[in-house]
Amino acid sequence: MSTIRFVHADHLRLAGSPSGIADAPAWLRQLACDSVRSSVRNVIEAAVSSDAEFLLIAGRITESSEDLEAAINWLDGQFEALRRNGVRVVATARNSHEADLLRTVCDVVVQHGESLLISADVNQTWRLAPSSQINFANKDLVITFDHVRPPEGCTTYTVVPSMQPSADRRSVSVGGHLSLSAGAVQPITPTESWAGGCVIVDANVASREIRSEFLECDVLRYATEELNLTSPVTAEALTNEIARASEDLRKNTSQTVIVDWRISAELLTELSNVSQLDETSLLIRIRGDLQAGHRGSWPRRVTFCVGSRLQVNSTGSEAVEEFVDVVSGAVSTFDVDSFNGQHMFVRGGKCVDASLVAGLQLLGRVA
Repeated sequence: MSTIRFVHADHLRLAGSPSGIADAPAWLRQLACDSVRSSVRNVIEAAVSSDAEFLLIAGRITESSEDLEAAINWLDGQFEALRRNGVRVVATARNSHEADLLRTVCDVVVQHGESLLISADVNQTWRLAPSSQINFANKDLVITFDHVRPPEGCTTYTVVPSMQPSADRRSVSVGGHLSLSAGAVQPITPTESWAGGCVIVDANVASREIRSEFLECDVLRYATEELNLTSPVTAEALTNEIARASEDLRKNTSQTVIVDWRISAELLTELSNVSQLDETSLLIRIRGDLQAGHRGSWPRRVTFCVGSRLQVNSTGSEAVEEFVDVVSGAVSTFDVDSFNGQHMFVRGGKCVDASLVAGLQLLGRVA
């Protein structure tokens, strides 16, 4: 018996709640409310289905220490599936109070300054024990933490608890040592645009080879996507393109994605219709194009890249030209004959932003 498998998770974030969805529909708010616990359940299921020897929780159980006791009570029921399948639970504690609470539901608790020593006993079963020693046998696997120096000559796996997982989804040890972050099991802010989950680790103490594979366990994800349109588009055509791209996201992931769209395009509009380019107006129409109860993606923001341009069809208003010039930079104008007289097109400068759209709406109302 030389190979041991375990599942490494960092921060569980129980009692945490995803942000940035205040105006979301009821189904998404409910999904977000349950997302952290659902992701933790997925980690537990991964430990059972992969026949792991133990589940290692290396990060914080909760965002706030005030929620820890209630979270541990909830975990007690969830860990029943692990107990039935012989999967032990190892957790880290920052202080003695946390350690006392964790010992009520965990098999092993590792405190600050300790490592986890894993060795085969006389019954050919794996023994797990916290240790502050550094003189380990070569046949042992040692799990150290970012504050503990890995011992020389041993098979060592170093845990670096982090909110963001390591970039490599698959890793192999070098010289008998591997260092990884598993990341938080569920992202909960729009700035956390990465997958949440855990790491499945196989360590062979005979060959000193450690292999790992990241497993996605999150149910909700944040993303910032860019949409580049090469041909000029109207506001209506733009909403159709964003809705289509949002639908495409659904096909590429099993998670629900809360997406911020960054648009690079040349936009065409009449001065009287410029309100259609307001972010709130765009979002209302885009979300309306998605099916009711849609669980693939949800547009949270729509903003325009610096390279975007606005072409306004105005009835000869010099005020429009001057306003665009001041707000967005240099403009170019040109006249086109029509049955109604002269029409002036104003091509915007540096960027299409909220202030430009709001100002043009006001000019349209007073023109």
